Amino acid sequence: MRLYLRRSGVAIWPLAIALLLPACQNRIEHFVLPEGLRAGWVAVELSPRCPPPRSSIGGTEFEVGPDGYACYGAALNTNLVYRRYFQREPGGGRHAVNTESSIHNVATLQLSSKGCEVLAISFWFGPAHAAPTGQAGELLRARHPECR
Repeated sequence: MRLYLRRSGVAIWPLAIALLLPACQNRIEHFVLPEGLRAGWVAVELSPRCPPPRSSIGGTEFEVGPDGYACYGAALNTNLVYRRYFQREPGGGRHAVNTESSIHNVATLQLSSKGCEVLAISFWFGPAHAAPTGQAGELLRARHPECR
């Protein structure tokens, strides 16, 4: 199906795409896991003291470190968000992670106490049966002794 302005004969698809892409860009988040990451909790901290994530027309990219942790100067997106998960390959490329079998318990974590304010997106990477319950915040607490 093509949309045209019949009288002028000008296609409006390029205009529609140009207007919609910036709005969609902030609604797609890519989490890129390192090559060889073992099963465990992953935490992406959102803090103004960290560098901004890479953004493009394809979305916002959060590159996770080899220990399953990353910190970026981004605000939590409270709108409807489409999240995609990738893992690095030996040659520098990446492949999509099967979210049904490898990504579990996606949540927003907030550690809050006197002298401690930490916000992060976390998830379990690995088989679902190996995911311990109630330990998602341990990776963040290890990085923030003031939150213990």
